[in-house]
Amino acid sequence: METYYTTKQVAKSIGVGYQTLLRWLYAKHLAEPERIKLGGASVRLWTKADLKRARQYKKDGLAARRRRTGTGRPKKRK
Repeated sequence: METYYTTKQVAKSIGVGYQTLLRWLYAKHLAEPERIKLGGASVRLWTKADLKRARQYKKDGLAARRRRTGTGRPKKRK
């Protein structure tokens, strides 16, 4: 039987916030895992493959993200 994880468990496992992981899903940077209905709620079921994909996205995405340039105040000229 395959092990499933919640979105919060995946976020904690890869070291990002829950909202960050949701932002990646909503922006379609990550493929959304399977969903099931439990009562009135919709729950994402993450597999080990989904977890691995999210971890890889974090590794690749953080290396390629935009960096701030020109931070701080401009230096005074003499």
